[in-house]
Amino acid sequence: MKNYKFKIRKGLIITTQNDKAKISYVLTNPLSGNTVRFDAKAYLVLRHFNGKREIPEVQRHLRERHALNLSLTALESYVDLFLDLYLFDHNCLDLYWERLDNLKKGILAEELEDLAEEWEKFFPQGLPFVEEMVLSEVIESLKAKDVLKAIGYLFDALRLNPQNSLAKEILEKIEKKIVDIGTRPKVFVMAEELKDKALELKYTSALGIILLVGIILSQVLFFFQRPNLVKLNDAHLNIIKTASETLLQAKLETL
Repeated sequence: MKNYKFKIRKGLIITTQNDKAKISYVLTNPLSGNTVRFDAKAYLVLRHFNGKREIPEVQRHLRERHALNLSLTALESYVDLFLDLYLFDHNCLDLYWERLDNLKKGILAEELEDLAEEWEKFFPQGLPFVEEMVLSEVIESLKAKDVLKAIGYLFDALRLNPQNSLAKEILEKIEKKIVDIGTRPKVFVMAEELKDKALELKYTSALGIILLVGIILSQVLFFFQRPNLVKLNDAHLNIIKTASETLLQAKLETL
């Protein structure tokens, strides 16, 4: 993390407040919807991350220009706080991804896999060979659910061409999804995962029941339609049909 040149996210809404001669700063992050209040010291530290300095350089600058002596451990604690609040831009998107737990990573990887298939359909034509190759690797990595690898390729694509529209779109979408799922309490993420599994089980079970009823009906009809046996009349067939449908409906309602 020391080698990162963190940069404050654009679009932050910052308001200065004076309360009994004590200045504080209220920051609202439109991307996450979170609002936080910083004292003058925390805000001073934050605004020194301009994308040009690594953490040791920020430490030295704060000491030499502002007489603020912070250990690297203390400064990294500030960085952790800023990362938790998503106050840095996408130059640390890989760190945002790594901070997700495995459950959230799994859900997000599946969502991005679906998006990758859509992006593949509208892959831009006429790109320089290297750009096309790198973007193809981005798509393939997302389809393989290797989000961290895809992020690395995205950075490469934007270094080759900062105006690459597809690379910018994918990066923006990944960032929004990471922030969205990262700010959700884990209990809600677990509930959504269980709901999806339950629906999947319900549909699978329903299909199994329908097939089972179909097999039973076909065997019953085959048996009673054999030449050497008396065929069922229409009334009997309606009874069997109604009973099967009732059984199926009752079973579905218990799923």
